[in-house]
Amino acid sequence: MLPPAFPMELSGLQALKYINLNSCGLTSVPEVLSTLSTLETLDLEDNLLGAAQQAERAFPAGIAGLSRLQWLNIARCELQQVPNLVERLSALRILDLTNNRITNAGLPSGLARLQYLKSIGLKRNCLTSVPRMLGQMQSLQEIYLEDNNDLEVTEPIRFLMDLPQLNVVMMGKQEPNSSWMPQSTVFLVDLAVQLKLRDPTKDVLRLSALGLGLPLT
Repeated sequence: MLPPAFPMELSGLQALKYINLNSCGLTSVPEVLSTLSTLETLDLEDNLLGAAQQAERAFPAGIAGLSRLQWLNIARCELQQVPNLVERLSALRILDLTNNRITNAGLPSGLARLQYLKSIGLKRNCLTSVPRMLGQMQSLQEIYLEDNNDLEVTEPIRFLMDLPQLNVVMMGKQEPNSSWMPQSTVFLVDLAVQLKLRDPTKDVLRLSALGLGLPLT
């Protein structure tokens, strides 16, 4: 349900490129936003879009038609899954999903189709492993995975080596009782070494975890 005072007249702003609906108490994305064909930045941070439990109900299908949208911020929206329509936002460059409750199962594999995506923020979610589909996003430059406190690396993650433009991988655990398992540490060090061998001038992998003496670069 939309706030009663939401300006439906927005549909007439056909040159609008940026809209900020941060902290508006929205439980669904206003349908009128689907008509803003020139929109490039949509900031929906700190709303209640996950209140319906099904993310698809909170996002009108027409949002997928925003063919110029480059930045989507749906951080702090209580989401447990990413709505499937996000994978159809073909121009997307930045996707911020920080501080939700997204699990590995809540990341649709179709996100790998976002061929222009450069940055994905998955900090402070409920991931338990590094999502393998990240290795298919060939334009990806920045990956943020910090403070997923149940995240462990139980197998080699050299699939991230397939990303030719990768500049930053952030992982860390800052909760007092959190630390990396020894097996995770081995695989993380392996990735760090491989990335360093690929480009000795860059410190791509940045890790922090209590009790490990990190960051490791």
